[in-house]
Amino acid sequence: MLTRDRHRVSIEAAQLAEPIPNLRFIYLEVRRVPYKIIGLSVYPFYWAWQLKAYLLIKKLEDLSSFDCIHHITYASYRTPFFLAWLGVPSIFGPVGGGEVAPVRMTKGMSLKGKIHEFARIGLNIASSLAPMDGLVWRHPALILTATQETRLLVPEKYRSKCKVLPTITTPAVTNEKNGRRTSGRRPYRVLFVGRLLEWKGVQFAIRALAIARKTVPDILLTIIGDGQYEASLRALEKTESLQGSIEWIARMPRAEVLDEYEKHDLFVLPSLHDSGGMVLLEALAHGTPVVCLKLGGPGVIVDSSCGAAIDVSKRSVEEVIQAFADQLVRFANMSEAEAELIRAGTRPRAAEFTVDEVVGKAYEWFSEIIAQSPSQSFIKKAKVPGAESA
Repeated sequence: MLTRDRHRVSIEAAQLAEPIPNLRFIYLEVRRVPYKIIGLSVYPFYWAWQLKAYLLIKKLEDLSSFDCIHHITYASYRTPFFLAWLGVPSIFGPVGGGEVAPVRMTKGMSLKGKIHEFARIGLNIASSLAPMDGLVWRHPALILTATQETRLLVPEKYRSKCKVLPTITTPAVTNEKNGRRTSGRRPYRVLFVGRLLEWKGVQFAIRALAIARKTVPDILLTIIGDGQYEASLRALEKTESLQGSIEWIARMPRAEVLDEYEKHDLFVLPSLHDSGGMVLLEALAHGTPVVCLKLGGPGVIVDSSCGAAIDVSKRSVEEVIQAFADQLVRFANMSEAEAELIRAGTRPRAAEFTVDEVVGKAYEWFSEIIAQSPSQSFIKKAKVPGAESA
């Protein structure tokens, strides 16, 4: 495994505590420019790291012994994959970055928010025009994208070797505590956990709450997190006359956040372009249904078995907020039997995205591609982890 030298101490400590056979680490570091200070993108660092990794691995005497090279980080489709040039069967991803806010959903955003969103769209357009064919797409046997949006940015001639697979995995969950709320208890408690940034969409949840409370007056929202958009969100709380209906909690230890899932009836993630959404899987793993927008990674993970993903296509901001409010009312007014049925679907859905499931699926696809393409000069028959030797 090739990784950054900054991780050496923690890795070596973990290996001493719990040795894993046949696992070897190679450490690599690139001098990092303080890009945030001087206003540069982090991508030059990503490119430099990938190039140095290629030059380092190319010198290995036992290169021919590798059955597969798997690029996991950096998880952006804009990052080159120089290691794929080494002639070893390779996997690129899962990678994200192709997710953007629908233009209609930028209505009402601050100027700063709009600039951020349109810059992201522009970056994707520029990336599609860059000579990424030989740098990324041509050589890998398998390309994994975190979302359908990123998959559609892969050139069409390479899309047949693309599969959609989330970049996140369900965390291990210990036995559920006794804090789980029973169906039908009041008030009905809704939870958001995450950074308070404009594209995270908390403003949609607040406006939806104001509408929903006209029908369900005892529905409450808890917001855990902080960020640069917090002042605007608190101002919106006053505008919507929701004082006393929203509880604001700053960052807290993860163990305490996990307890909060079981104290709430519903989790909301109205993000405009998350490629993953770890908090979403945490909520499902703790038995809490999820309502999100049908965008990015959340739109891939959440279905009717464990919550609701709101389709934003051809809808205005106001229509999306109304649809969100309708879902809040629907879940709050569910019968005990309906609520338990949805709740029963949360953990099985989360179980589909455990590390074993996600990694196993990736290498199953890889095995199929290798088996179907034995004549390709850059591919040899691979002994894929999780295949015959599993």
